Amino acid sequence: MSLVSEQVVKRLYARETTRTEADIQADIYTLLTVGGLSLSPDHVARLEVPTKDGTRRRLDVQIGNAVIEVKKNLSKSGTLPDAEEQLAGYIRSQADALQSRYVGILTDGYEWRLYRANETNLELTSEFQLTGSEHDQERLGYWLEAIMATDRDVKPSPNEIRRRLGFESPSHQLDMATLAALFETAQSNKEVALKRGLWGKLLRTAFGKAFEDNEDLFISHTLLVLTAEVIAHAVIGFNVSTGEISPKRLVSGSAFNDVYIHGVVESDFLTGFSMRRAETSTSSLSHGELVDSTGRMSSMMF
Repeated sequence: MSLVSEQVVKRLYARETTRTEADIQADIYTLLTVGGLSLSPDHVARLEVPTKDGTRRRLDVQIGNAVIEVKKNLSKSGTLPDAEEQLAGYIRSQADALQSRYVGILTDGYEWRLYRANETNLELTSEFQLTGSEHDQERLGYWLEAIMATDRDVKPSPNEIRRRLGFESPSHQLDMATLAALFETAQSNKEVALKRGLWGKLLRTAFGKAFEDNEDLFISHTLLVLTAEVIAHAVIGFNVSTGEISPKRLVSGSAFNDVYIHGVVESDFLTGFSMRRAETSTSSLSHGELVDSTGRMSSMMF
């Protein structure tokens, strides 16, 4: 990152009381544009973007499929609940307009909070805070990049995979929250319920009493399998970052079958969950959620 972004991070950490929301917003815009995030034309940061939902509301900062709402001080009494309510409206209106997963970041420059929203709830999925250390600039850059997946052709070393996709990364936490919400909407479906039950029985047979059958493990296993399937497609050369392969084709392995490659990605217990979600809910939203997740995975040079 540049010297400019280093100075910006130091100002954000200082939290000087004389600084306005406009000052913080300007610093965040500078950080996004010159902070080494490798922004593509699709991820250009824009300020004061109209929501186009029939109101006069404006997004403080829009970048890709994310809005950054800036406040002067989130620790001030009453600020956080009001800001969360405002952010929830932005996320929902933009997700409806784009028919894709849309996330929100609430920040005062010192504290950063990542959210996703559904029709009724706003869910905090990841948090980051500046500490005043010499590594703040790098840490904040990593946190933002893991969410936005702006880097490309990253060598998939253990450290890079852990930092970008590991269980402590904001991208992993966001994907887990998304899958949990998808499962909640699909678990009443008989096919999904049947395959979920068979999954638990088979693993209990394999691992005995040591296996604890719970939804968190099922969702974690789902994400692990989907990640492996995305990587398998990327290794062969399929483009998994643009949405050309639908969720149904990705989890069923039909793209491999089309080129006479068998036994790599095939239908399994998780296929029913993923495919049923695409069939019984807004398929374009499910597609957008998957594209957003696979975009992060495909940034690696597998």
